[in-house]
Amino acid sequence: MSFTLTQLEAAAAHAAGRATFDTGNSTSFCVVQALGEFNNFAWSWRHKTTTLGFTSGQNYVALPTDFCQLVTLRGGTSTNSVMLPRTVSQVLDLRANSVTGTVGDAVFYAVDTTGQATGTNASTFKLQVYPTPDATTSDALQIQYLREITVPSAGSNVADIPNHLSAVLLTLVRGWAEMTEKNELGANWEVGHRMLAEAQARDGMLQPQFGPIRGLTDVMRPDDGRWFYDNPIVTVT
Repeated sequence: MSFTLTQLEAAAAHAAGRATFDTGNSTSFCVVQALGEFNNFAWSWRHKTTTLGFTSGQNYVALPTDFCQLVTLRGGTSTNSVMLPRTVSQVLDLRANSVTGTVGDAVFYAVDTTGQATGTNASTFKLQVYPTPDATTSDALQIQYLREITVPSAGSNVADIPNHLSAVLLTLVRGWAEMTEKNELGANWEVGHRMLAEAQARDGMLQPQFGPIRGLTDVMRPDDGRWFYDNPIVTVT
């Protein structure tokens, strides 16, 4: 079963022995910290796939609000562009030197951050691209990335983690409450982190590994992010 935000906060209050914390923190603080530990590991179930579009004359693409880390990026069905990773400074140098090109050719990209819009907003991520798109196109990019696990927005909502990890989260929340209010790393802290480590070791075992197609060796060509098969008999173009 999954636990709602209200249930997690109640568990924190029970572990701490009080609903109002003497340290000035709150039960929700414990939930935030516990979920933060899940964000520190590249779980297979954190992988998320979506498509992004180009806007004519705009030299960047806003990345999803839950973006944490890029996994793969390739040209989408509307452009078929070859995506070439570079640093932000290299992309800026290409713009400064006005290297010509159009969407549909090679596109250089780099993950970048935006500054805070206001003091109450966190910075976000964007994709710097070059050349600047000369047309507005949907499905220009196919992206796979690690998503951020956020705190439920309402008391009746549950955390966006697999159901089998709910007990790990509950135990970590209790451990954070004991550490915050009692200044002790108690049984919940020890057991919760042991459960977390065991879950991380088992991650990726949801599906057997079948390996490459028979007779083919899959090789990643790092310069353009596409898969090719290296085989003397079969040629893939």
